[in-house]
Amino acid sequence: MEKEANSRVERMREKVLANWGLMLLRGVLLVVAGIFTLVMPAGTLISVVLFLGIYWIIDGIISLVETIRGRRGKRRTWSIISALIGVLAGLLVIANPLVAGMVSSTFLAYLLGITVLMRGTTLMFIGRDDRWTWQGLLMGILYVLFAIVIIARPLVAIAVLMWIIAILAIVAGVASVGISLRMRAGNRRSRASG
Repeated sequence: MEKEANSRVERMREKVLANWGLMLLRGVLLVVAGIFTLVMPAGTLISVVLFLGIYWIIDGIISLVETIRGRRGKRRTWSIISALIGVLAGLLVIANPLVAGMVSSTFLAYLLGITVLMRGTTLMFIGRDDRWTWQGLLMGILYVLFAIVIIARPLVAIAVLMWIIAILAIVAGVASVGISLRMRAGNRRSRASG
């Protein structure tokens, strides 16, 4: 029984190690995407917004076809309206990607700012684990100040967030490349011994 389990684990290990190329590709793509985001954050944002617009159009068309084929009654009416709104939203985003990017980014920044503000006031007045402490008060004040900065300058906050995402993508990409090279070496050792 134990020998069979070990054999199964070894086969799984070999399959994982054999896919080192996919891990390498993922790592390279992450590094490229991270560099592109660092160098051209506005271009990255517009690309994401355009992708979202195209997705909404396709999703709306598919939903419309599914609805016309299958639903009846009030559900059908609301499904058609929902699908048409999706297509319309996608067309608006594609027609004005810069405006859509700024509006959606600003909305996300305000949402983040309000969330941080709520967390800060909670820390200031209630504390952690329902116990008020001086450290909680200090952290709460810092959170509130951070929230004010985010709400006052939402596009700057999004730009900084884009840089953070870019740096994390590069770090994750480099780590993936390193892991893939170790997997490749393990795969070669496994083949040589087997």
